[in-house]
Amino acid sequence: MAEVSNRVLAALLIVAIIVSLGGTLISLQKIKSMKFVPITGFALGPTYGYVNLTVESVAGLDFTDAYARIDFGTGYVEAGETTRACTMWINGTITSPEWWNSTYCRDEWNKTWATGETPLELVNIGTTYLNVSIQSNETASQYLPTQASGGTRLKWWFQDNETGSCNDSVTLGSWNDVTTTKQQVCQCLNFTVSKNSLAIGAYVNITSDIDPDLLDKETKVTWTATAVDLGATASC
Repeated sequence: MAEVSNRVLAALLIVAIIVSLGGTLISLQKIKSMKFVPITGFALGPTYGYVNLTVESVAGLDFTDAYARIDFGTGYVEAGETTRACTMWINGTITSPEWWNSTYCRDEWNKTWATGETPLELVNIGTTYLNVSIQSNETASQYLPTQASGGTRLKWWFQDNETGSCNDSVTLGSWNDVTTTKQQVCQCLNFTVSKNSLAIGAYVNITSDIDPDLLDKETKVTWTATAVDLGATASC
C-alpha cells in the first residue's frame, strides 16, 4: 500500500512540474509580445506653464505740470493822448514757442516775459483715444471787465504739440475768443507716446484806460479741459 502511494505522489509531482513549465512558457510568450515604454527622467509628452494678465484700458487727460501756466508777468500800457493798447501772445509748441508783443507794452510786457515761457501742454495720459473739449471760467469780454474801451481781451489757439497727435483735425487752430461754453478742440487725440499732446496758446489785450481797481492785482483765468473716451480701437 505504501508503494502505491509513493507512485501516486511521484505521478502527481510530475504532472505538477509539467503544468508549471507549461504555464511558465505561456507567460514568457505573452511577455515577449508586450511593448514596453522605457523609463527615463523625461516627460512623456508636452507640458505647459502659463503666466496671464489683462491690460486695462484707461482714459486720462492732464495739463503737464511744467507747462500748465502762462505768466505774462507784470507791466503796464504806455499812456498817451488817446487810449492805447498792449497786445501780447504766445503760441507754437513746447519745443518751438512763438511770442509777440505790441508797441505800447512796457516793463515785463515788453518781450522780457517771453524768456522761458511756452504754450500750455495738454496730454493724453491714458490708453484710449479722446474727444477733447475746453472751456474758460470767463469769456473774452469778461476778462478785465472794466476796460472802458471794451474790445476782445482774451483769446486762445490750439495745435498739435507733436505731429499727428490730433490726426490733423485740430479745431480752433487760430486766435478765437475765449468762451465759457464748452468747445471741441480735438475730435480724436492719440494716446501713442510722442504724438499725444496739444499746445494751447494765449492772447491778451490790455488798454491804457483799465480801471484803477485792477492795478497791482494778479488777474488769472482758468481753462478746463474735458474729454470723451472713444476707446482703444476707435477709427480716427
